[in-house]
Amino acid sequence: MESVLIRFTADEFLHSTEPYDYLAGMGFSPARDHEVTAYMKFAKNECGISAKTFREELKKAELRAAGSNSRQVSAQQTEFPGQPAKLFCPGYLCNESGVWASNGMFGPVCICPQPIMPIRRIENYDTGERKIEVAFYDKNAWRTMIVPKSVLATANRIVQPLSERGVLVDSESAKSLVTYFTRMEAANILPETHSATRLGWISENKFLPYEKDLIFDGEVEFGQMYRAVTEFGDREKWFSLAREVRQSDNIVPRAMLAASFASALIKPLRKLPFFLHVWSDASGTGKTVGLMFAASVWADPNEEAAYVKNLNTTNVALEMCSSFLGSLPLCLDELCLKDTGGFKGDLESIVYQFCEGVGRSRGSRTGGTQRQRQWNCCAISTGETPLIKERSRAGAANRVLEIEFGERPLFADNVRTADTIRQNYGFAGKAFISALQRPGAVDEVSSYQREYYARMLDFPGVTDKQALVASLLLAADRFAAIHVFDDCYNLHPEDLAPMTKRTEDVDTNRRAYNWLMGTIAENNSRFEPTDEHYSGPIWGKLDEVGGKVTACIICSRFDELLSSAGYDPKSFRKYALRHGLLETQAGKTTKVVRLTSLSAVVRCVCVKMIDLDAEKEEPIPVEIAQEEMPF
Repeated sequence: MESVLIRFTADEFLHSTEPYDYLAGMGFSPARDHEVTAYMKFAKNECGISAKTFREELKKAELRAAGSNSRQVSAQQTEFPGQPAKLFCPGYLCNESGVWASNGMFGPVCICPQPIMPIRRIENYDTGERKIEVAFYDKNAWRTMIVPKSVLATANRIVQPLSERGVLVDSESAKSLVTYFTRMEAANILPETHSATRLGWISENKFLPYEKDLIFDGEVEFGQMYRAVTEFGDREKWFSLAREVRQSDNIVPRAMLAASFASALIKPLRKLPFFLHVWSDASGTGKTVGLMFAASVWADPNEEAAYVKNLNTTNVALEMCSSFLGSLPLCLDELCLKDTGGFKGDLESIVYQFCEGVGRSRGSRTGGTQRQRQWNCCAISTGETPLIKERSRAGAANRVLEIEFGERPLFADNVRTADTIRQNYGFAGKAFISALQRPGAVDEVSSYQREYYARMLDFPGVTDKQALVASLLLAADRFAAIHVFDDCYNLHPEDLAPMTKRTEDVDTNRRAYNWLMGTIAENNSRFEPTDEHYSGPIWGKLDEVGGKVTACIICSRFDELLSSAGYDPKSFRKYALRHGLLETQAGKTTKVVRLTSLSAVVRCVCVKMIDLDAEKEEPIPVEIAQEEMPF
């Protein structure tokens, strides 16, 4: 490296700030670093200025050049062609040739060969993370991107995100570009705004993407889905189709439409997420078209828009998608595809995970835990089979409003409906939110929900959770009828009552009892077999007294049977005891029984074989011995 020409005398080092101001205005480059080293050596040898004092004076000069106290000292401003803002750029030349450090050893040093500048500070509503909106000139147009401040402040992290978007930066120029961004931010008062990485309700009365003062900063992860949530096509064509559907006598597409609106009510009404599952084993009934119709309330329902999903995915991806949607419905088509994808677990696990409204807790690399993902929306799904199976737990069954509609098509003309919503969408959702943001609107829809909840509970056997789901659909549909469609074709409790589950439908132990009765009937020969040549396992014996039969099942065999079927033996014993379905002994849930075929006395669970629907027996209070408590 060539020797450095010292441009200042020892007296100037001792009695002025000119040497330091000169160095501070050079910008950052290898040549500047070499010059700083030479000046520091000169100051020490010729002036007796220590390295510490030299660095302090240089720091002061840098602050004067770039800090708030010197913003008016330098009149240098950006002169990019067509620039989105005019900023102070002390120490830099910013023009059509890009960004140059103005005082290099041999003249200006190129920092970036294309115009680039910070234009806005951004703070995330949820996390408080600070980001910078960066504008850059590429392919004859100004483009923008949002970059975390931690990336713009780190040389080994700035290269990839910027270069992938078209900025000409490499590992050699990265350090100088980092310094440029830091100085530009310090020298200018950039406008500030808030951002979010999810859709839906961001604060009490702000809803993304309909708020002009909120920006989306999740372009990398969910840019495609975000762009799908927009208005497109002919508003009147979509509303004409929707009114036609609302006036029809087919409840299924109307319920799907109501669920789409109801998704936006979950957060303001402080309710939990839920599932609406529509299924039919018949082909060509329009299940997918119905889901597209529900999605078109908010977004582009076409496949390429990626708003409508299926289960050809992973658990984490489904969780991330739910979190991103926030208050908009998660639309899942053909749940049978779960078996072909990366999703691990059964459909019941999907219901539990989604309806909790929060994702899994995960550890972070820096210690502690990551921020948990959250959502406040409903899921609308279709399939060829029920979502809730015979052995599903009560919690999952209660959270799903399931509609089976046989072979009847959902629409009068499925093809015409699909064509219309593919080309016209996104209008109703924005109108619904606009109405919901009016003063008193949330109180209005809340009163509807409470009214419908009470009316749904009037139907015999309807569970409170099923009534809650139905009340959200009914309230949303009524609010939309008044404020969006201006009609009177909203759903009523009588429309949804046949679709709601009753207490006996979701009672896991009741279903376990019915399953056990069927299993005993199928395996009658295993109870005290009379065939002397029988060599199979013996389950117990059947006792008949006064025309009533009791199945006495060996305890180990009883536990094995119920566990293999997905039921909890201890929970079932408690249920059966409470409802008088067990013969007990000495306050225990088991009884000593003599099995002639085994020539032995064994402890059995003795279950009365009755028709629960016919008997309607009242629960019988029985004390259980402490050692037999089923928990």
